[in-house]
Amino acid sequence: MGFLTDAVDYVTGELTTAGLNNVTSDIRNLNTPGILVDPPTIATLSPGAGAATLVFQIIVVAPPPAAGPAVRNILDRADTIMQIVGLNVTGGTPSAITVGQTELPAYTLTATIPFRR
Repeated sequence: MGFLTDAVDYVTGELTTAGLNNVTSDIRNLNTPGILVDPPTIATLSPGAGAATLVFQIIVVAPPPAAGPAVRNILDRADTIMQIVGLNVTGGTPSAITVGQTELPAYTLTATIPFRR
């Protein structure tokens, strides 16, 4: 596999190992409550060294409506993600994600990881 694909697999693997379910990097496979890992942004790159700092958006999603139980579920799952040392979560914000015609409540976490080929 490629460098960036391996990095996405690493992040989804860390989330799954932490006991979170319905983790995917393909929005077509997103089931709620679930977690969507977007492709990374390359923050820094060491050409030829096979090393980079990658920034991931990890989106914790719940079924609608964005009411108390859904928000609590999102925040509980976000808290679990923030405790995963290898993901280095550096920020987060309430958000929403549209899948098809449906807007789903979400919380987007930003994780910055050093990754080496």
